[in-house]
Amino acid sequence: MIEIFLYAFVAIFILSAYFWNENKWRFVTPTNSKKWRKNQQVLQTATFNKDGTITIHNLRDTIYKSFREYTPRYSDITVDPKTIVSARIYTAKLNFPGVHMFTVFSFDNGIKIAVSVQMRRYKDTHGFLHALRLFCNPSELMYIILTEEDALTINKRILKREMHEYDIALSRKELSKLFIDVLQRANKLAKDPEFYSIFSNNCITNVLNHVNKATHVKLPKMHWSYFATQHLGKLLKKKGLIQ
Repeated sequence: MIEIFLYAFVAIFILSAYFWNENKWRFVTPTNSKKWRKNQQVLQTATFNKDGTITIHNLRDTIYKSFREYTPRYSDITVDPKTIVSARIYTAKLNFPGVHMFTVFSFDNGIKIAVSVQMRRYKDTHGFLHALRLFCNPSELMYIILTEEDALTINKRILKREMHEYDIALSRKELSKLFIDVLQRANKLAKDPEFYSIFSNNCITNVLNHVNKATHVKLPKMHWSYFATQHLGKLLKKKGLIQ
């Protein structure tokens, strides 16, 4: 009897979480004007220049001492998407079931730019308190455009996450289209914010949506490996996205 009660409680909790994540926009309005964690306060945007180059505004390059002690630095950089020579997907294992995914684009002049789709975190809240605050006042989605060193340092050295990396098996033309599509989405979110959803609007679903839109590779909108993410690499390889 106790087991049945526990199973029912878990099922109700999951269904409630799913309903809230998928429908919270009906009850509250997303905004970019909350008090965010220090290294998520500044949004990155892009200007598409007439000569085909792109100027990225507020490229993040953080100097870390620890998870809570760091100094975000920002600069503008102009790149030519046609000079992208390769790209790589990184996955970082989280403390709870799941994985964080981000992409790094490499240019022929040695510049490497990472794009990390994240949930914006509130200022000075961590752990259970942050989770409770999110449930009562859901957080927004953001595209962080940052240096490769920033992305790898926070995941590898600071958070000490288990990392895996995969070379993307796309032509330079498709990599250019993918990069442009990502930056256009970042611009849109800066004007029209959206809520983060652990089910349908997260780092994995957004990256794969960009792939479906800008390349010949077609991935399912939903797949069980997006949640049992140790198997995600197998799906991406099967579909021809990674080598």
